Amino acid sequence: MDAADREVVALVWHGRANGERATAETFRIVADGLAALGAEPELTAMARRAVDDELRHAELCWRLAEYYAARTLPAPRVVALDLPTYDGASDELRHTLHVTAQCCLNETTASAFLERCLRDATDKAARALLRELLSDEVEHARLGWAHLASPRLSTETRQAVASWLPRMAATNARMWGRRPAIAITAAHAAFGVPAWETVDEVVAAAFEELIVPGFRHVGIAITS
Repeated sequence: MDAADREVVALVWHGRANGERATAETFRIVADGLAALGAEPELTAMARRAVDDELRHAELCWRLAEYYAARTLPAPRVVALDLPTYDGASDELRHTLHVTAQCCLNETTASAFLERCLRDATDKAARALLRELLSDEVEHARLGWAHLASPRLSTETRQAVASWLPRMAATNARMWGRRPAIAITAAHAAFGVPAWETVDEVVAAAFEELIVPGFRHVGIAITS
């Protein structure tokens, strides 16, 4: 890579480091919600581990960004979370919606995204980290689907999730559609940074091929 390409790749990976750091805080909320619900202990434990996973991801993405940039970059920052309040939802439903949004929607999409990044990447450093991230994100997604399928979750709450899904899916799509002012080209895919058009393609496919069938499998239909 020339200096300009290194800067682009470093900026993207540094942005991912900040995103992973924020996700660690989201998983703290998910874990606390599962504990409050009296969910299966193994699911709460998975959520607690996810906090540590995301902190590790943030560190690794940061270090990879520094490697590409060939200079010191700011450490991943802790940002204030602005989670939806789900006004009118019961406590059980609100906690379940947080799990659903983070795991079933975002982590499932992230798994598909990382799989595509890994498929297109050729750089050894990027491939090694992408494999590690993908392995963890798949487990984080499974956490959400397992909660929705759990017999400890009331039928009433499981059914109530359906009415929130169109708004939640739209929010998730908007998040993945954010475009920082970074000029990404096809050449950057070799370093785990796909073009914006590829991201759009992956997000749409994940929704149709993974997320919708996943909700259907646990008895929840997404309606427009």
